[in-house]
Amino acid sequence: MNYHQYYPVDIVNGPGTRCTLFVSGCVHECPGCYNKSTWRVNSGQPFTKAMEDQIINDLNDTRIKRQG
Repeated sequence: MNYHQYYPVDIVNGPGTRCTLFVSGCVHECPGCYNKSTWRVNSGQPFTKAMEDQIINDLNDTRIKRQG
Protein backbone atom coordinates (compact mmCIF):
# COMPACT_ATOMS: atom_id res chain seq x y z
CA MET A 1 0.00 0.00 0.00
CA ASN A 2 1.20 3.51 -0.79
CA TYR A 3 0.16 6.77 0.79
CA HIS A 4 0.31 10.37 -0.35
CA GLN A 5 0.10 12.44 2.79
CA TYR A 6 -0.15 12.05 6.53
CA TYR A 7 -1.39 14.76 8.89
CA PRO A 8 -0.78 13.96 12.58
CA VAL A 9 -3.22 16.71 13.63
CA ASP A 10 -6.04 17.54 11.21
CA ILE A 11 -9.06 19.78 11.81
CA VAL A 12 -9.91 20.31 8.12
CA ASN A 13 -10.96 16.88 6.81
CA GLY A 14 -13.90 16.19 9.11
CA PRO A 15 -15.38 17.24 12.42
CA GLY A 16 -13.16 17.21 15.48
CA THR A 17 -9.43 16.60 15.73
CA ARG A 18 -7.95 13.57 14.02
CA CYS A 19 -4.98 11.98 12.28
CA THR A 20 -5.51 11.75 8.52
CA LEU A 21 -3.79 9.37 6.09
CA PHE A 22 -4.41 9.78 2.36
CA VAL A 23 -3.76 6.45 0.63
CA SER A 24 -3.14 5.78 -3.08
CA GLY A 25 -5.24 3.78 -5.49
CA CYS A 26 -8.79 5.14 -5.56
CA VAL A 27 -10.92 3.37 -8.17
CA HIS A 28 -13.97 5.65 -7.82
CA GLU A 29 -12.51 8.60 -9.78
CA CYS A 30 -15.30 10.91 -8.62
CA PRO A 31 -16.06 13.95 -10.79
CA GLY A 32 -14.67 17.06 -9.12
CA CYS A 33 -12.19 15.09 -7.00
CA TYR A 34 -9.55 17.40 -5.52
CA ASN A 35 -7.09 14.52 -4.96
CA LYS A 36 -6.73 13.08 -8.47
CA SER A 37 -3.04 12.46 -7.79
CA THR A 38 -4.12 9.68 -5.39
CA TRP A 39 -5.94 7.67 -8.08
CA ARG A 40 -2.84 5.77 -9.27
CA VAL A 41 -2.02 2.72 -7.13
CA ASN A 42 1.74 3.16 -7.46
CA SER A 43 1.86 6.88 -6.64
CA GLY A 44 2.99 8.25 -3.30
CA GLN A 45 5.28 6.59 -0.78
CA PRO A 46 5.29 3.00 0.49
CA PHE A 47 3.46 2.53 3.79
CA THR A 48 6.11 1.21 6.18
CA LYS A 49 6.26 -0.16 9.71
CA ALA A 50 7.93 3.13 10.68
CA MET A 51 4.89 5.09 9.41
CA GLU A 52 2.55 2.71 11.24
CA ASP A 53 4.52 3.27 14.45
CA GLN A 54 4.42 7.05 13.91
CA ILE A 55 0.63 7.01 13.53
CA ILE A 56 0.20 4.87 16.66
CA ASN A 57 2.49 7.19 18.62
CA ASP A 58 0.56 10.23 17.40
CA LEU A 59 -2.77 8.66 18.37
CA ASN A 60 -1.41 7.95 21.86
CA ASP A 61 -0.12 11.52 22.34
CA THR A 62 -2.02 12.70 25.44
CA ARG A 63 -1.33 16.37 24.63
CA ILE A 64 -3.88 16.16 21.80
CA LYS A 65 -7.51 15.28 22.42
CA ARG A 66 -8.76 13.28 19.42
CA GLN A 67 -12.40 13.68 18.43
CA GLY A 68 -14.43 12.60 15.46
